[in-house]
Amino acid sequence: MTVEFSRAGVTVVLAVRTEKQYFVFEVLSVSGEAVEELVFLNLVVEPSKYVSNMSGLAADDEFGVCLRCLNLQAWPRVRGSPAQLRATCSGKHGMKGAKAALLACPAQQLRPALKELVSNERSCYSALGGPFALDAQANRCSYLFAGVSEENVDAWIDLARTACIPIIHLPGYYRTEGHYEPRKDRFPRGRASLKAAVDKIHAAGLLAGMHTLTGGISLDDPFTTPVPDKRLAKDRVFTLAQSVGEADSVVPLLESPSGLHTIWRFGSRGNVVQIGDELIQYTGLSEKPPYALTNCTRGAFGTKPQSHEKGAAVEHLYTLYSFQPDENSTLVDEVADCIAKVANECGFDLIYLDGAEGMPAWPYGASKMRMAIFNKIERPIRVESSASSLHHCWPSHSCVGAWDLPYWGLKRFVDQHCQNNELLRSSSLLPAQLGWCGIFGPNGGHDAEWPDEVEYLCSKALGHDMSMSFQRLEASAAPSNARQDEYLRMIGRYEKLRLSGYFSKSVRAKLRAPRDEFHLV
Repeated sequence: MTVEFSRAGVTVVLAVRTEKQYFVFEVLSVSGEAVEELVFLNLVVEPSKYVSNMSGLAADDEFGVCLRCLNLQAWPRVRGSPAQLRATCSGKHGMKGAKAALLACPAQQLRPALKELVSNERSCYSALGGPFALDAQANRCSYLFAGVSEENVDAWIDLARTACIPIIHLPGYYRTEGHYEPRKDRFPRGRASLKAAVDKIHAAGLLAGMHTLTGGISLDDPFTTPVPDKRLAKDRVFTLAQSVGEADSVVPLLESPSGLHTIWRFGSRGNVVQIGDELIQYTGLSEKPPYALTNCTRGAFGTKPQSHEKGAAVEHLYTLYSFQPDENSTLVDEVADCIAKVANECGFDLIYLDGAEGMPAWPYGASKMRMAIFNKIERPIRVESSASSLHHCWPSHSCVGAWDLPYWGLKRFVDQHCQNNELLRSSSLLPAQLGWCGIFGPNGGHDAEWPDEVEYLCSKALGHDMSMSFQRLEASAAPSNARQDEYLRMIGRYEKLRLSGYFSKSVRAKLRAPRDEFHLV
């Protein structure tokens, strides 16, 4: 198809390929000057009960239409009622070669057709993800967050068995984010110790999960210190107005630093600049001439203080949760290599890509980082992520719905979570979970969790057939909630019944009613 935009003086050539279940549209050429964006597929459809930008679906209970962008040059927008399905490409990421598929069929044929699409078009897909996810028994399993070490892994196996939870999930097994080498206090022989712990979990008939911050790089990681990598992401660049020595606490600038944050906190955009091989942390700004960064800590995070000549580039490091790799650099692949090496060598069965929204150039950067990690993992693996809405990662994504745990109003929280997850599950075509839950004791800010609150969660998980995940557990004789073992036994009874499909559809329908409480005897 050749399309002429006469007023703009632009000609677009599209290839259209017809397959059994879908069409594929590919941009072959865009001729003309200064084209910023091209919309090469734009369709409004009536089926709009279930709409998801992640899956690309617009459907009702009878019929569905699905848009799948097939590479990172093509970007979707699927929303509204009636639903609009739109695929675009831009000059920033390249227009030639942008490719998207459009599928339409009766609702009951959607997943089989999408399996064919992602397999044929060589999408970044998994046998545990996307259209395959609802078929995988491993995706129905709950998991425990566990402070596993080589020494205490047996105690965590016993807790998981008590709760009939098949997956033991390891957060914080690593010394730093970025390189993800195991911490020596838990795994004294490094990856060999970590693999030994995972092997024990597997020998017990259980699965093991690993937690990451996706592209995040710690302040004390080798990518940061003692020599900071030049490929760390930057979001602003200034010019050094005067030469500075190693001990100077003021960094003069030619440009205004207005708008920069002056604190390092969770969610701040950071207060660190890089000049050459030195990191400098500042807590003050001079936003009127003469411009400057003030109250500077030289040689921050173990880098070496250095003298810098006038005119040097002063680069502000992009920060969200931690430092991040430049999304267009080879550092993306190096961080992905570090994560995949642990997954492959130790044999993990689940990976949670937390903090993926921290990557720069959202959503492009996060998609590129996540796909780089997945493509390097050599075994089937269940994938979850804090940024579960990413369209390009849907074919490899396994389960949705995790929320951070609440400490108050637990039952009403569960009701809201169930309602949200039902819609999310129907529109994403993925299993949903009711984690992250907690089993917590009392402190100055909240009460302990009570038996009826745990049972309310379990009964709704059973009714909706949604898995759970639990934090705040302790493999010790004195957990913060003294009834922890009692709660785990209760969870185990419910999980046995849920996973075996023991109850009829009519019973499970009754259990789903918000505010209705039940007791298992």
